[in-house]
Amino acid sequence: MTSPTKRHQSHSNWIRVFVNRVHERTGVWPLGYVSAAFIPQIPADVRANCGLWVAQYANNNPTGWQPRPWNYGKYGEAMRQYTSNGRINGYNGPLDLNYFRGIREQWDKYANPSKTAKPSPTPAPQPAPSVDYEALATATIRGDYGNGEARKAALGANYGPVMRIVNQRLDRSAAYATAASTRSVSVTVRSGDTMSGIAKRTGLWPVTAWSVPSGNINLIYPGNVVTYQGAATAASSGSAATGGRVHVVKSGETLSGIFGANGCQRVAQLNNLANPNLIYPGQRLRY
Repeated sequence: MTSPTKRHQSHSNWIRVFVNRVHERTGVWPLGYVSAAFIPQIPADVRANCGLWVAQYANNNPTGWQPRPWNYGKYGEAMRQYTSNGRINGYNGPLDLNYFRGIREQWDKYANPSKTAKPSPTPAPQPAPSVDYEALATATIRGDYGNGEARKAALGANYGPVMRIVNQRLDRSAAYATAASTRSVSVTVRSGDTMSGIAKRTGLWPVTAWSVPSGNINLIYPGNVVTYQGAATAASSGSAATGGRVHVVKSGETLSGIFGANGCQRVAQLNNLANPNLIYPGQRLRY
């Protein structure tokens, strides 16, 4: 509540209407902020319900904190504003400085007389974190989550969706291994082709599983017909095709354990393995 304007100086009822409205809406009787000169115009019933916040300055000189300002408590006020030219460390400019004539509990009676707890804001709903089942499936095939009951416990609620993906991948691997060992695919060489480019385009690897008319996998010409897992259109003097079969690595296997000490180097080269000692469950090895 503030001091009445000149238009209202002779009509104090507006103060009564204002504080009653505030009390009706909030349950709080507000402090009445008023210049000392206008205190007599505040109705008695308003003063009975509302504490006074009196503004009165001894002068306008810069000042800091004052524990007992000029005319302190003269009007029975609850709070005194004793300067508009206050100075406090940390702020470079004039400030209104006030002194509340009471203790914490008395202030609480002005601010929250009913001691009603402030309602906690309703937290905004958080979107459920997305689960990357494909990444979990890759980690599962690699052996990160163990086997059997240990895997089920580690994956928790994700176990079912992840295992469906794992099984689909391993089924595809087995199907590919069977098909790759029996089917024959022929491709007509185009200008600029290389055998590695043809293998990449068709998805049929390794390059050594292709037969070429010249017998040299690095020597092909536009118009040649090269064949995967079959005889070339001209007799081949090269070695027989290799890499037509596929082994799917199981958890705990090693390259030398699968193919023997003599065969593991050939398989490592065939599959472009930079480190023959590093293979993963679910990995497809052509041999």
